[in-house]
Amino acid sequence: MSGKQTVTEHFDSYAPTWHLRIKQHPYAIRYRVVERMVAGLSPKTVVDVGSGTGEYCQLFDPQTYIGYDISPEMVKHSSRLYPTHKFEVGDAEQIPQPDASADLTLDIAVIEYYDDPLPHMRELVRITKPEGTVIVAVPNGDNRSKKPLNGLARLIDRLLVRPYKPYKKDILHNAHTLKDMRALGESVGLKMVDYGYCSLRVLMHDRPNTALSEVWSDRHSLDWLSSKTATILVCQYVKTV
Repeated sequence: MSGKQTVTEHFDSYAPTWHLRIKQHPYAIRYRVVERMVAGLSPKTVVDVGSGTGEYCQLFDPQTYIGYDISPEMVKHSSRLYPTHKFEVGDAEQIPQPDASADLTLDIAVIEYYDDPLPHMRELVRITKPEGTVIVAVPNGDNRSKKPLNGLARLIDRLLVRPYKPYKKDILHNAHTLKDMRALGESVGLKMVDYGYCSLRVLMHDRPNTALSEVWSDRHSLDWLSSKTATILVCQYVKTV
């Protein structure tokens, strides 16, 4: 994993404005996929690992939900934004939750910070009840659109005589393919029952791309396209052990 202190400081710095990201296209689409997956569930206990500023708590009754985050600032802001829900500082490697205590465990954009995600996945399984649900969101490792689109952006910058500024990667953001996630789940006793590709990058980041992504995201009939162009993969599992 990226150093815990580095990760904590990284998210502490983003905490005051992190909640605004839910309005941005990639995060809004990811939220929509998770919302679809939990719609038919009636969990009595929901554990949100890496809860950020708590946006996913809106999908659940306050009495059923607890969110943990490594960032004290994230916890402070989530408690301010959603005062009826419970949030605590917690380490995703040692989630402060009893064994087999969660009907539903959320893990939205957490495992990407691990070089080896297996111990973290085992921890998710530990806290989840038998036949309980685990939902994991991760950068899509099958995505093939990022490199050519970044190349196009670089070319446009050259033509406009302006400096190209690539994204500075100060902490890990490891991507995983659908095949990776299926195998990873099976290795710890999780059976994948659903998945969703979201936030497609078919064109440059503009309104046409956003409109296409709104229509094409999370449609299995379009996997031939979305698996290669989606930036985010959301996986739904059931615990079988």
